Amino acid sequence: MTPAENITGMSSSATSGTQVLTSHRTAGSAQKGRCGFRSERFGTEVTSPVLWLQQEFGIDLRCIRVDSYMLDAEAIVLDTRQILPVPETAEYQTRRTRKEQAQAGSRRPPAIGVLLERGVITAGDTVTFDTDRLPAAAVEDADPAIFSATVTGETGQSALEASDGERHSVTGAAERVYEKVTEEEAPSLNGYKYWMLDGQTLSALRNADR
Repeated sequence: MTPAENITGMSSSATSGTQVLTSHRTAGSAQKGRCGFRSERFGTEVTSPVLWLQQEFGIDLRCIRVDSYMLDAEAIVLDTRQILPVPETAEYQTRRTRKEQAQAGSRRPPAIGVLLERGVITAGDTVTFDTDRLPAAAVEDADPAIFSATVTGETGQSALEASDGERHSVTGAAERVYEKVTEEEAPSLNGYKYWMLDGQTLSALRNADR
């Protein structure tokens, strides 16, 4: 077999020799559109953007190499091979993208932000640490002021202001109290289950106000 010199329709671009194939999402369909590139060869000016778009945005892009062969004067054979994504990893990449999209869709916003937005807590509110989670003897010897913090109205690393004026995240503030009272390294904990407002933990308030 010999490579065919000219095949009508093999290319939609006279300069790049690359044909672009697209499909679009129809009304009522959950399937995203996809785009494929078909050519005799692919340079980095095509493969690099394709890889970037796949990784950054999860766009379904495919590069398919097409080789043409002439069997005789009237018969032409086309040999296609997917270059990107690599067939051996395509299924894995698809599963990973779907998993990341599902996780992003189900991820809840920070609890402190939700509580502030809904007015469950406001800037200036005082929250207290649940001392029942600490050894009783250690609590008796500690400065009572350490078990209170003020809601700043901010989120993240400045959500609560301790009695000494330092600001911490909700969990960071809980870890600080634990370590100062017990003089031990704090275990992995969820600060929303340690700080309370009006007798209820911030975690309970967050879940009750959905």
